[in-house]
Amino acid sequence: MQPGRVERDTRQPPEPVRRDSVRIDAPRFAEQVPAGAQDVRFLLGEVLLEGNTALSTQALSDAWTPLVGKPVTLADAFGIAAAISARYRAAGYILSQAIIPPQDIRTVGVAVLRIQVVEGFIGQVSVTGLPPEKLLPYLERVKVDRPLQLATLERSLLLIGELPGVSSQAHLKASATPNASDLELVASQKRSEFSFSAHNRSTPSQGRLRLEASGEVRGVLGHFDRHSLRWVGSGDDRLNMLAYAADMPLGRNGLKFNLGLSASRSQPDTDLALSNIDTRSDNLSLGLSQAVLRSRQTNLSVRGTLVGYDNSSEVAGTIASEDHIRALRLGLTGDVADGWGGISLLDVEWSKGLSSLGADKESELPSASANPQFTKWTVYAARLQAISRTWSALLAATAQGASDKLPTAEQLGLGGETFLRAFDPSEVIGEKGSAAKLELRYDLGGTRVASTLYAYAESGKVQRRQADGSYLSTSLSSTGVGVRLSGPARTRGYLEVGKPGRKDVASEGNRKARVFAGLGIDF
Repeated sequence: MQPGRVERDTRQPPEPVRRDSVRIDAPRFAEQVPAGAQDVRFLLGEVLLEGNTALSTQALSDAWTPLVGKPVTLADAFGIAAAISARYRAAGYILSQAIIPPQDIRTVGVAVLRIQVVEGFIGQVSVTGLPPEKLLPYLERVKVDRPLQLATLERSLLLIGELPGVSSQAHLKASATPNASDLELVASQKRSEFSFSAHNRSTPSQGRLRLEASGEVRGVLGHFDRHSLRWVGSGDDRLNMLAYAADMPLGRNGLKFNLGLSASRSQPDTDLALSNIDTRSDNLSLGLSQAVLRSRQTNLSVRGTLVGYDNSSEVAGTIASEDHIRALRLGLTGDVADGWGGISLLDVEWSKGLSSLGADKESELPSASANPQFTKWTVYAARLQAISRTWSALLAATAQGASDKLPTAEQLGLGGETFLRAFDPSEVIGEKGSAAKLELRYDLGGTRVASTLYAYAESGKVQRRQADGSYLSTSLSSTGVGVRLSGPARTRGYLEVGKPGRKDVASEGNRKARVFAGLGIDF
């Protein structure tokens, strides 16, 4: 049992998820062509466009330029207005349209056609279900954006939807204010959530049964703050980890403060002659994250985190290893939904060990020790691709690089739930490495019990730096099949058979197929 690995093994990477739609009930802008318009003809000499500020007349002129100097019908005139309306909507101005105002159009000689652009905006904003004073500030940009752009509305609604436990629906309706629509937001908040699960994805030294319990409460400080407590253990002294996490928005534009605290203790069972092994890890993290882009198609967030952890291991009361690490991490996460029915996600992080705040200093450690002032980078990429209504595929890969010998908790670990799942958690670790997986899914659906069948293939390699500066490489592969279940009363579970390859499982001494199963409930 390596100190600091429990926290790393239980940390899941971001995954691309299928978009849930944001409901916006908007009036339909339809061009009403009068009866007989196809029979009314005139010679179009000029088009006068009025009321457009968001898009220039020059940018819209190709909607009518090909018709100037030619005989057209009144239906063609309404077609020009429809093309201008479509151009506005394509540019994201969802409440704007072009109309043909009352006018006399000459049918003898050259005619001048007037078209008026109505650039729509939000007049009044109302909130029901939650205190308006808490959510109205998030919609301030929507109210002042004239004409209203879809990007502004989407960002505001998505930021509200990311508030802890909040769900909302937006409705656009007619307004008493000319050219305006009113926005009504119906919102609710679930103030707490709890879960419990048990599974056997663990190592014998830490107990074959892994138990996990978590609870989350929101709005404790009267704001959209979130506080969660999580316990992971074996049911005895072989493994116990307790973690607290909190976050809260700063302002109303996607800036968030994050706090994390965790402590783990482990007294693993081993077959070694050494006994009474005790590992400890204490962690603290402080961070800020900013939502840079928020839309239905594209999201981008950046983050900065200051972390500190003290890890140690003892054998029979004697300290065998001890790390005091302080590090700065800078990262970004982005995803894009495309027209091929897929979502691509990328997460990149750069980490630098510090020499202050109580950290170990490289100059004070033996030459073969890990460098506490390390530099490393990690990248994770994934794509979730819909193949049909029931079939989908997940393709994901991760990689890590470093030029220094890293502390144990900073090394890339393969094995466990995320990559190379036929092996035990952190079966192999190393400063450098990469892994990839392909998972094919088939959604069986169901009324009381929904199920998804899946099959996967994974491969990976790590390189661990040795005392002489060389690297020891280890390659792994795994294949498997399984089923994920979602039942009544928010129960969930899975059953999986995985086959390790290229290397024996250390705890088993062979490459035989293994069975994994888990059961949980959310409430």
